[in-house]
Amino acid sequence: TMNRSEYIEHVREQKKNLKSMTFTYQEYLSGPEQLFIIYSAAGKNLQDEDIEAEIIAYFAFKNKKILKIHGGVRLIQGKSSDVDMDKHQ
Repeated sequence: TMNRSEYIEHVREQKKNLKSMTFTYQEYLSGPEQLFIIYSAAGKNLQDEDIEAEIIAYFAFKNKKILKIHGGVRLIQGKSSDVDMDKHQ
């Protein structure tokens, strides 16, 4: 679990090392104030090495704004630094 500023920094760090990334949604459940998603990510880092991961994410909303995010990443291929996991495990 990260606070807003930690999450923004996490995304910025991820983008610094990515050449490309695509996401494919596998399953989702939603309600008026929550969203649960399982999706896969595939891409290349700056060294042109493959990255593949499965992500599970839960979002809670209040007044149409994100209240909290919980998530987990299962790295299938690549290095933990490719997805900025070293600092957030």
